[in-house]
Amino acid sequence: MPANAPTTLAARAPVRAASGLGCALLLAIAGVSTPARAHEAGLSRGEYSVDGARVRVTYAIATRELRTLARQLDGDDDGALSEAELLGASAVIRERVVDGVAVTSDAGPCASELAAIRFAGDDGVDIDAVYQCRAPVVELHLGVRRLLEYADPGHRHVAVVSWPDAEPQVFAGFFGQLEFHARSPAAAPVAPPPVGDARPADDAPPPAPAPRHPSAPAYLLLGVEHILLGLDHLVFLLGVMLARGRARELLAVITAFTIGHSLSLAIITLGGHAPDPRWVEPAIALSIAYVGLENFWRDELRGRWKLTLPFGLLHGLGFAGALSAIGVPKDDAWRPLLLFNLGVELGQLIALTPALALLWLARRTLGSHMSRVRRALSAGVLIAGVTWLIARTLAWSS
Repeated sequence: MPANAPTTLAARAPVRAASGLGCALLLAIAGVSTPARAHEAGLSRGEYSVDGARVRVTYAIATRELRTLARQLDGDDDGALSEAELLGASAVIRERVVDGVAVTSDAGPCASELAAIRFAGDDGVDIDAVYQCRAPVVELHLGVRRLLEYADPGHRHVAVVSWPDAEPQVFAGFFGQLEFHARSPAAAPVAPPPVGDARPADDAPPPAPAPRHPSAPAYLLLGVEHILLGLDHLVFLLGVMLARGRARELLAVITAFTIGHSLSLAIITLGGHAPDPRWVEPAIALSIAYVGLENFWRDELRGRWKLTLPFGLLHGLGFAGALSAIGVPKDDAWRPLLLFNLGVELGQLIALTPALALLWLARRTLGSHMSRVRRALSAGVLIAGVTWLIARTLAWSS
């Protein structure tokens, strides 16, 4: 063995370690990010209507998500739910959905009852439930911990709470939010003790009308959550960043991606038409696979903004699908659209800043060996994209 063999082997050790770690991470991402965590899935909506001491609820859940909540529903394991399977599983649906949401009033816990189960559209199920409370409800507390325990990671619950003759209050859960609290708009406002010349509580102004949609800050947080949970978008950008180039070229690439997804997000949201996830989700996965593959014959950032601009338009359709599921006010769509988009950019900044720092450090440390690490990571991006493509195509075709 040559005298410098130990030195050569020692120099290759960090390269192998970095390559193996990067590929393992990307493959783990592809493995845990199942189609149930794509942009249209992981959402349930509850319409809570308060009538005295009774709370009537309609839960709207996609059949794909319902199979995740209760996997034994699909008795013949054909990837679809029949009417017989749905109606024959009332006990498990009550356990996982109706009793999965703890409804409590100011008088204590409310007793649950499953009222009806029915198909809604081509890929949805409506579940009607009634919660009987001990006294007329003034304050309503909803706990969704048990519901989320059965759902895929990243599942969010949207609660729409309404009292008679009052505007509905909308609560959009984010970052695994487990509890919602609503108060009747007709109830006397809770005012702090008067201080100095402050007016007494009896003279307090009436409460402001409740919003029909989530509060403005909620859209910002939803944007942050979506990009941090939307690992496919981040893997796509990581694949692009693996190419060699200057800071201004990287800035041009990321800016083009931002312009692309912002444009398609705005067009779809303001137009009021959600894209069909059956082709959007596999197409996003295909874009990831292409970037990983392209890195093998083109490893420079120069001119790559021409790639990230159209692919940004495609990824924006995924963002639009998530935003349309939450809902935006038709008369003031610009504000939630802007805040959601800012949240996406903030999430990208949070996730990509440490990734850029690690890539910079790897280039400084590994020197000429960085090309091998780049190829290994590109292979991981390619495999992750192909894995998502196959999984999503099979899921949406079932």
